[in-house]
Amino acid sequence: MHSYYHFVRKTRRFSLIVLMNAILLALMFFAAETYLIDDRFDSIVLIAVAIIECMLLGVAIYLWTINKQVEVRVSAREFYYHDPLFGSEKLTIAVSDIVAIEQIQSASNRTSRNLLRLKDGTFHELMYQNYNIDRQAMFDALKKANNNIKLPESIWAYRQTRPKWAKAARKHVGLDD
Repeated sequence: MHSYYHFVRKTRRFSLIVLMNAILLALMFFAAETYLIDDRFDSIVLIAVAIIECMLLGVAIYLWTINKQVEVRVSAREFYYHDPLFGSEKLTIAVSDIVAIEQIQSASNRTSRNLLRLKDGTFHELMYQNYNIDRQAMFDALKKANNNIKLPESIWAYRQTRPKWAKAARKHVGLDD
């Protein structure tokens, strides 16, 4: 089957990124101890850095050993999404069943979510912001496969959302959304 868009990445690549972060943390701690903090060694900071280093190294080893594949594929008939790091289910959906991709951001804590909305009213969360996915190419492929899919205005456009209590408070003080 011909794909309009196909993205594949192994988790070993992410393992190397986590390992680089662990090395960077160790270098930053060493530089701070050597050049910034003169004779004020704090054992609590050392313990915290050691714990974080162990966690980062553990994650790097885990990602290296599982070496699973993250995959996104858009063809004329189906959208396929598999992310073993955020759920083990493989998502295969007919492109004709997709209504929209919504990129939303919480106004209160700035967390972002990417939701795939289907005709039956269900949503599936996609974690594509964690990877170097060419969003524009993926959006273009989805539009090519189904011209009726509603996509964000741009790859960086996120719609702000607020909890109901915040909307009520804003309306009470005259700040309508």
